[in-house]
Amino acid sequence: MIVANHGAPDYGSASHPKIALDNVRVFNGHRILPPSTVIIDGATIGTDARGAKHIDGNGHILLPGFIDTHCHPSTEDDLRQMTSYGITTALLQSGTSPSERAFLMNHHGLTDLRFGSVAAVVADSPSAIPPFLVENYLASPEDARAFVADQSASDWIKVLALVTPDYATITQPILDALVSAARGSGKATIVHASEYDSVHQALLASANQIHHSPIDRPADGALAQLYLAGGQAFCPTLTAMQAIVESSPSAGYNFTAAVESVTALYRGGVPILAGTDATQLPGPPFQVPFGNSMHLELELLVKAGMKELDALRAATVLPARYYGLHDRGRVEVGMRTDLVLVGCDPTKNIGCTRDIKRIWVAGVEFVAHESPALTTNGWKEEL
Repeated sequence: MIVANHGAPDYGSASHPKIALDNVRVFNGHRILPPSTVIIDGATIGTDARGAKHIDGNGHILLPGFIDTHCHPSTEDDLRQMTSYGITTALLQSGTSPSERAFLMNHHGLTDLRFGSVAAVVADSPSAIPPFLVENYLASPEDARAFVADQSASDWIKVLALVTPDYATITQPILDALVSAARGSGKATIVHASEYDSVHQALLASANQIHHSPIDRPADGALAQLYLAGGQAFCPTLTAMQAIVESSPSAGYNFTAAVESVTALYRGGVPILAGTDATQLPGPPFQVPFGNSMHLELELLVKAGMKELDALRAATVLPARYYGLHDRGRVEVGMRTDLVLVGCDPTKNIGCTRDIKRIWVAGVEFVAHESPALTTNGWKEEL
């Protein structure tokens, strides 16, 4: 589990208009409940409807805000775009400088962020892709332990791993040392690996999560057993893997392997988290748009064999659990009012996550005219 260590976020004033959503069906992280009333009382879901503006939500589904487990926003416009598609929390998986982090944090009414460390990477690795921040290359387990000690401001440790005969690769002793040092510092380790062998290496090191689905050969039952034995989670980023394959036709990558990996690991009972790897930064060989890519990711997960309910959990309750975000991911009294109101049931048709009517971030309603994306998503000012 990952626990944010930069203090409680500023949710803003609790003076936002109190709203009672009547006759709305709620997703509680496990199922869609019968119609009820949900009180949006500032930054938290309350119980007292006195003084609330009542809105009839008949025929609508209230979801917790979506959590993008893997993305790279760098501007306020990126945050606004994500918010417009119902992403209320984003887990930034590229290292940021203190000034960049301060700039991106606590934008009132926009997507809330958590931050990974700069990348732990060995020299001469193709994983060291600009413009993602790399501070020091690792050459030994001692370097790994020193690296972790320098990442006190980060919520987790990011590791880039790539197994290939053409480049230097992170060794098992270095990776083991990173995971051990991170655990000793109370941090989780997230390994970014897109080849079968690098995934296997990360699992042997007991990394908490592995991000990206293999694009050389599919995961199998052996990997699934390692995932389960270590209690590790998997974030496939299928949207990004598809973009990588399409942008590098001569590299011999195989998107089918990525999809089949999701199928095999899901059938094996491995926890799956939804992440997009969205970025508009120059440098990487692909770009994935913010916001819309989350809905595409959910659709790809379902096409890979996941039930709609489990795909929805992959974007809500599960990332909240695995990142220690105990105040979100479910629609329940006392939880943060990160909410998305949709017009149909995404547990029956995952495309319903696109049918967005209203969005709240910590009780602040996102205004339709702030983004054209909401207009195309079916936003209506009055239900």
